[in-house]
Amino acid sequence: MAIASGVCVANAYYNQPILKDIASSFQVSESEAGSKKGCDFSLCNLLVFAN
Repeated sequence: MAIASGVCVANAYYNQPILKDIASSFQVSESEAGSKKGCDFSLCNLLVFAN
């Protein structure tokens, strides 16, 4: 579970250099692509379903 949590948190940081490409790929703004909503959502689901 520690590894999965670390991977979720790392997702917020390793994609910073390519946010422009991610945003254009998904047709969203850079601020939406760089938000931590997805990380928070996946981390909360991981904790809920791990119990």
